[in-house]
Amino acid sequence: MLKRSEEEKAERRAEYRRYLKGRIWQAIRGAALYRAGHKCEWCQGTERLQVHHKKYPDVLGTETPEMLQVLCDPCHAERHGQPYLVTKQDATQRAERGARLREYRSEEKQAVRGLRKAARMARRAARKKGKRAKPTPSNAQLLARVERGERPKRQRRVCPDIDTSSLKDRY
Repeated sequence: MLKRSEEEKAERRAEYRRYLKGRIWQAIRGAALYRAGHKCEWCQGTERLQVHHKKYPDVLGTETPEMLQVLCDPCHAERHGQPYLVTKQDATQRAERGARLREYRSEEKQAVRGLRKAARMARRAARKKGKRAKPTPSNAQLLARVERGERPKRQRRVCPDIDTSSLKDRY
């Protein structure tokens, strides 16, 4: 097997880069992405997709679908046996997604706490009136209420010794 000189390798790389920017490759790449459903064939990811050559053709532009594979950046790096280097943009996007998820979860927890507190207050009020209180709802029931959009009702605390009829006129 003949070894290529460094000049030949550099020339071949430059030719390949020009080919990747050309219309022929863009059409072949688009067909490969369409065939794969715009998803990574390994992990089903949809971000930062690349079309990988399983086998390079002798003449560029004559690739068949069997020669190509759609992969995301991390899977493509793994395919080549290289570590996937996270770019600053990737890290920022991941951090933003994580922050949104944490925010959603904390809102959900706050809503569950509020519903639990409202149930506790209702039980206390029922006990004061001498009635039987409703059972405490489970976390699953509270989460279902949160998903339906229920929020705890704000109850105005009023001292039982004060006549509230005069306050209603003022406020």
